Amino acid sequence: MKVKYCNPYLIKENLLIKIYKYCGKKPSNKLSSYWSYLVLIIFRRFAFAFVARGIKLPTTAYYAEKKFIARSTNSQFHSIYFEDYNQVYEPDVFAVIELFLPQDGVFIDVGSNWGHHSFIAALEKNAKVYSFEPNHSVFTDLIGIARSLGCETRVRGFNVGCGASEGQFELTQLGFESGVGSLSQDFLKNRQDAIRWPERLINRITFKRDIKNAVVVRKLDDLIDPNVKVDVIKIDVEGAELECLKGATSILSRSRPKILFELHTDADGSIGSFATFFETLNYKLYIVEPNVEKDECAFRELTTLTPFKQYNILASANPL
Repeated sequence: MKVKYCNPYLIKENLLIKIYKYCGKKPSNKLSSYWSYLVLIIFRRFAFAFVARGIKLPTTAYYAEKKFIARSTNSQFHSIYFEDYNQVYEPDVFAVIELFLPQDGVFIDVGSNWGHHSFIAALEKNAKVYSFEPNHSVFTDLIGIARSLGCETRVRGFNVGCGASEGQFELTQLGFESGVGSLSQDFLKNRQDAIRWPERLINRITFKRDIKNAVVVRKLDDLIDPNVKVDVIKIDVEGAELECLKGATSILSRSRPKILFELHTDADGSIGSFATFFETLNYKLYIVEPNVEKDECAFRELTTLTPFKQYNILASANPL
């Protein structure tokens, strides 16, 4: 399928952004890789301290010619300035919005962060967008940008987590990267285990403490008006995707939307309980395979997956 990929955002780079960009570049040799890693872990520690203390370091950003303020201590604005994303950020998500979200449609963005995909849906598709972001400081970014871009009537923000039932849980942000804050203890443990000893040592001697916030969790079924027909749902909630889906069964049965969700495979490369969940709803699962250079995106029916790999999976009630 043909897709015209783009990244409509620009940003004025301050010192923090320039250092983070430097840390994100691929090293040219083994020696530079050691140096880059050392700079990165020191940068992460200082940047995380800014986040923990509520330091914003704002800078000017743009959607096309529309101006807004970006909080550079929200690491997720790297979707604008990292060189790997100059052409497009998360091309699989972009392609699903481009191909399956109709003009004037309805898009649910669960785990929206500051709203990169939400605003593309609102401004390019004139969509009604429901954006869910449990991290309060990040949610504040989302609401402020919606106001600046004139999208506040089209992008409705919810400062809640999405799950299978109502409750209250603890959201943990382990480091500078706001995009990997999670309610899932298994996900957090895997992230902690992946931290190498030099960074562990720096964290220990600087008395680093994770950022923890109480989060209200609600079911999507209880938050979306039953008269609303949903076209596309994107779910990226760092390990809690299945719980979110279980809280949206009425929406899925009623609207039969396309669903794009993030999946982290285990040692067996298994899709596990997701397969059973979607089988009961008569959905088929596809691996999204974007080709940015050719402006194409393919959808391959899911059969086997590679162990310990992250995928974006498209669930569709209709064969593609």
